[in-house]
Amino acid sequence: MANNTTSTDVDEGWSSKWYGRLIKFLRFIGGIVGCLSIALGFIMLIVLVQIDPRNVINAIYQIIFGFLILICELRLRYPLKHFKFLTHFIGLGMFYM
Repeated sequence: MANNTTSTDVDEGWSSKWYGRLIKFLRFIGGIVGCLSIALGFIMLIVLVQIDPRNVINAIYQIIFGFLILICELRLRYPLKHFKFLTHFIGLGMFYM
């Protein structure tokens, strides 16, 4: 009985598992970043609301884009319909920058 697997089959299986775990880890980290952005926006909105209107606008910006990051990482189809560039890794990476 001969073994029908080659070394490239084994390597591809290992690399695809590693790649899948890396993608899940990066999506998890992205979700944490989105949650932290939302939390920071709410903290800024509560603490800095009477100091400067620029800070209020910045806090609202943080909250909106934090929700957008969460939507991207959760891969919700309906909200992403209007942001097609965020469905690919290149567009999402450029959005993070």
